[in-house]
Amino acid sequence: MRIWSLLGVALAVAFVGLAAGAPAQTAVPAITLQRNVVPALYTPGQLITVTLTINKNDTRDVTAVAVQETVPETWTYENVSSTNPGMTPIKGQETGNDNGTKTLPFYYIAPPAFPITFTYRMTAGTVDSGSLSIFGRAIYRFAGAEEQSPVVTTPVVAIVQTEGESGTEGEPADRTACSGCNQPGKNMGTMLGDLFAGGLAFLSLLALSRRHG
Repeated sequence: MRIWSLLGVALAVAFVGLAAGAPAQTAVPAITLQRNVVPALYTPGQLITVTLTINKNDTRDVTAVAVQETVPETWTYENVSSTNPGMTPIKGQETGNDNGTKTLPFYYIAPPAFPITFTYRMTAGTVDSGSLSIFGRAIYRFAGAEEQSPVVTTPVVAIVQTEGESGTEGEPADRTACSGCNQPGKNMGTMLGDLFAGGLAFLSLLALSRRHG
């Protein structure tokens, strides 16, 4: 009986630690943006393909939706395409910013069904080097005022190759970066198994210490 009491104490302590370390639950945004960039590791002047997916986590009808993407000012817009027939995003006027970037607005005259996916292509600048980024958000409206999704940032890296180099060791040139994508986590069954194994290890050490005490 003492063994089971000790095991119960060990598991209780483990559960308390798990609860203390668990992040607070936050509300899911009504609209979220996901970005996939190919390649994320590129050479200057290379064509960059950016695919955006707008997800709706709300039962209300969206009456308007747009996306504002901010890219390096050296990049040149090429074209845009959509998987939603008849609902191709319309590219607005590019806006230059003071921090070495420019903003490209995309919007729909009539929002298609969610999730909305479209792809735009940019040619990277020939003078690019080092770490850069793409960031942006969705702008939308239900029945009331305009709302915005959380900003999603995707890092990209421009690799300047010297003569004789064929690429960066260990880094594929077509590496993909996906921001806003769902990441798998450890499920509760696995976590409970870890806790149980930890409790057994604790009891084994306790019994060993009593034998040698």
